[in-house]
Amino acid sequence: MRRLTASQIVSLFLYKDRDILYGSFPSGYAMAEGKRIHDRLGYNQPWLFRRFFFTGKDWWIILGCPDKLDEKNGVILELKTFGQRNISPNAILVARIQCQLYCYLTGIDKFAIYGHSVYSNRTSKRLEGKYDAELTEKIIRTAIELRESLAKFAKEYRENKEKVLKGLEIKPS
Repeated sequence: MRRLTASQIVSLFLYKDRDILYGSFPSGYAMAEGKRIHDRLGYNQPWLFRRFFFTGKDWWIILGCPDKLDEKNGVILELKTFGQRNISPNAILVARIQCQLYCYLTGIDKFAIYGHSVYSNRTSKRLEGKYDAELTEKIIRTAIELRESLAKFAKEYRENKEKVLKGLEIKPS
């Protein structure tokens, strides 16, 4: 059985191609600062949720850990931190994909996305939404297809790399 996490799914949609082509990675400092802010504001619920997904051919385990659950009101709460004056549209898109997946995993059908500006040290609600089962299935199926394409690319890449490296071998004289 294969698995995909919410983070991997987001990466497949929004980051993986740039990572491969340009080597762009979030800075360690930004990641640590974001975690510190999440912890300070209580967006650090510890439960990892999982659910099985059948493609018609293979079973997959989809995993994810929402930032915070408001169980009383039945809402997934997702926090995005940002250092600029305004949150980027890409950060909102990341959060929307994550929230759909977290709703799928938890059975909670509402979500709210909050943004925390490191610049002004303020948190504000950015977006509310509802679970869309059809959209989430499309997200998961497409992510699986992207992962399969990436696996095929990686195999071809390794084979091509090995051919070149073999050609560079220096033979004893």
